[in-house]
Amino acid sequence: MKRWGLLLLCAACWSCSQAIAQEIVIGQSAPLTGASADIGRDIRDGAQAVFERVNAAGGIRGRRIALVSLDDAND
Repeated sequence: MKRWGLLLLCAACWSCSQAIAQEIVIGQSAPLTGASADIGRDIRDGAQAVFERVNAAGGIRGRRIALVSLDDAND
């Protein structure tokens, strides 16, 4: 019985790792509002442009890059 439990656990872990491995997520904290918003948006837009170009060429080893931006309002 322990073998089947271990086998099911390994299969579940493998399945989760395959789902996670489909995309590379990069987080960014930038001033998207406030006094420095122009700079923050330029940084975000520049990074997004690079990631879109990489994704259009097939990504990194077949994995897409996603950018998640957080507005820190320069605080």
